[in-house]
Amino acid sequence: MKVVPLARRARELSRGREVLQTRPRRSARWVALGSIFILIVLVTAPMFWRDTIPHEPGKRLDGQVVSELTFEYTSPRAEQLLEEERQANYPRIYAYDYGRQMEAKDRLEDVIDAARGIQTTGQDDPESWKKELTKVDPQLEHWSASEVRDLVMLAKDQRFRRFIVQLVDNVYRDYLLTRDKAEYLGDRKNEVARELILNQPPDLGTQAFDLDRIVKYPDEIDGIVRERLRQKLQEFSQEQAARAQAGLRLVMMVLEPNFYKDEKASQESYDSYQPSQGTQRVIEQGTVLVGKEGEVTILSDDEADLLAVYWNKLLQRNLMKFMAQLLFILIAFLIVAFFVMKFSREHEFTSQTVLLIGLPVLLALAIGRMLLFLMGEDISYMGFAFPAGVIGILGVLLLDVRMALLTVTWGCLLFGLEVNLDYQYVIVGLFGGYTAVAALYTFRERREVLYAGLFIGLVNASIILIITYIHDPTANAAAAALVGALSGVMCPLISFAILPVFEVLFHITTDMRLLELSGLQHPLLRKLEETAPGTWQHTLNVTKLAESAASEIGVNYLLVRTGCYFHDVGKMGRAEYFTENQLTPEDKRRHAELKPQMSTLIIRNHVKEGIELAKQYKLPRQIIEFIPQHHGTSLIQYFYHKALTAAESGDSKEPVREDDYRYPGPKPQSIEAAIVMLADTVEATATAKLSGRTVREDDIRMLVRNAIFDKFNDGQFDHCNMTLRDLNTIRECFVKVLRSRFHSRIDYPSKKDASAKKEKAREEKPAPRKEAREADGAA
Repeated sequence: MKVVPLARRARELSRGREVLQTRPRRSARWVALGSIFILIVLVTAPMFWRDTIPHEPGKRLDGQVVSELTFEYTSPRAEQLLEEERQANYPRIYAYDYGRQMEAKDRLEDVIDAARGIQTTGQDDPESWKKELTKVDPQLEHWSASEVRDLVMLAKDQRFRRFIVQLVDNVYRDYLLTRDKAEYLGDRKNEVARELILNQPPDLGTQAFDLDRIVKYPDEIDGIVRERLRQKLQEFSQEQAARAQAGLRLVMMVLEPNFYKDEKASQESYDSYQPSQGTQRVIEQGTVLVGKEGEVTILSDDEADLLAVYWNKLLQRNLMKFMAQLLFILIAFLIVAFFVMKFSREHEFTSQTVLLIGLPVLLALAIGRMLLFLMGEDISYMGFAFPAGVIGILGVLLLDVRMALLTVTWGCLLFGLEVNLDYQYVIVGLFGGYTAVAALYTFRERREVLYAGLFIGLVNASIILIITYIHDPTANAAAAALVGALSGVMCPLISFAILPVFEVLFHITTDMRLLELSGLQHPLLRKLEETAPGTWQHTLNVTKLAESAASEIGVNYLLVRTGCYFHDVGKMGRAEYFTENQLTPEDKRRHAELKPQMSTLIIRNHVKEGIELAKQYKLPRQIIEFIPQHHGTSLIQYFYHKALTAAESGDSKEPVREDDYRYPGPKPQSIEAAIVMLADTVEATATAKLSGRTVREDDIRMLVRNAIFDKFNDGQFDHCNMTLRDLNTIRECFVKVLRSRFHSRIDYPSKKDASAKKEKAREEKPAPRKEAREADGAA
């Protein structure tokens, strides 16, 4: 097992803090998820109180009110009398539960057994006794230390145990304990009390509910228990009698009311009670309740009463509908959250991921709601204008293809709530969103997004025509198809307009931004090419290696390409100290005049300078991360071995620590950064070892294999999701690229050599014709 020095571990823990964002608090993701949930609910599920109907006497009503539902109506004045009768006469159910007696006895015996089991052994430690007893009955937590001591001492007496248990048994046998004595007596006087016996006791007499047996808990029963305890304790010693308070409290603690009003049964009795008379009628859906079309009505008392009842019924229906929509949205949210947490390796369940998934969906839903609002109740056309393509485009640019498909499906299902679950609009949205994802699957240029809009419009129009003709082959669907086509064409424009907002707010680098940065016209790249041409050539070679490997594995090759372009910009400050830029003998001797420690410091410093330059030129965070991570915590082997040699030969007395010759890190945090690390190492090694000589494929394969194994064994891939299959794929890609780079070429003769050969040919005499034919035959 490899031991990591503490100093190195400390550097790894603090690596790259100036460029890497800290992980958000766990609560932030739930706040973001809750915010998106609330906003989507507000957009997709109209508030159940949105429509108001005047329902007060004397109010003005324009037009007429037509019932949207079937309901039963009773005049409120008659209903008031019926309600008074119901409240006065419905039976109240009171239950006598014999099981409470058994529960109290069991609880009492458990506490006494636990108290008897405490070993005092001469040590007075009520606090520890209290902890033990609290495990048996949590209510003992509120007892004082002195009470616990008295309880433990009383429990040692077997006679006291029998007395306490018998006391509880006698109390429950002789009395009915209730908290609602006054209410019961009143109901019994009004002859509306109904007694119910639960857990029938074996010896219950016919006078079970005598008024003398009913006592108020805990006030009256406390006096009864106290008196019985006082009488009985006269038989005990004075010391035990002094501890009677603990026994009293224990009894009162386990006693619970065994006679109570059964609220559930009473409510059922209330609901099932039928008043002696009623005035009720059924109003069917579509019935005109009040008023006439085009006229103004001043509401009378009866009309106001009818509209008030109808409004309450309508409000209840809309509330139930709203709750169902809320549940639908919640389930959709949970499915998406489960998918992100369980099946998405590229995206962690953070607040940023939640917002990147939710905001495009929210934007599309808001646009759809606005269009539906403009059309009023007629959604026949505007339902097809839902911009699902915006979700697909932003999903591909901000997340990835899989997440884009998920968000499109999610957004279209939620849009179904806005159009009353009319599946034809959902289907058109799904086809349009999926078309956007498919069109941008291999996104290369900005214009491809515009082409995607044309594809979305074409697919929308086609699906609308097909669905319309399936419903009614004679229908005219031209207007609906035109709406769908225009919606598809507008999707890229909406996406382009909103995309910079996402880039700024979330500090992310989209493929669109990567294409701009990888155009080789960036001022920092041009400065690198002018200042450090050797490093620039090295950068291009690394890019070719890394980009081919990234494409083969299936990771973001645009991110890899752009990261390669900027990974060594820090070498511009002291370009002459790096091998690829050392052209003159003087440049090559620069490190010979320096100590290994100083050379290492110069080499390592290009990481820090690169980060500063990247910040100065306002490069995205994802690109800046490649600068420290493409070296990780790798060992600068040349100067490390040079320092070891100097120490062994006695030329240097300074201690040589391996950590002092490593890069500061962090290690690669993503597969893209790991690919750039390997490409950088392989390119530098290949340039040093394979240039200027005939190269076999086995040499290339061995070089690449050793380079990858060195990084793997050094633990540089511990913090990324690199697999052995990925490493094998990267190796084969590197071998293929290097084989084309170092292939053997024909040695073309110079002009001087050609003239010499021509002169020599003139001086030679031609062979006889017969000898020439023989020579040709031999050949």
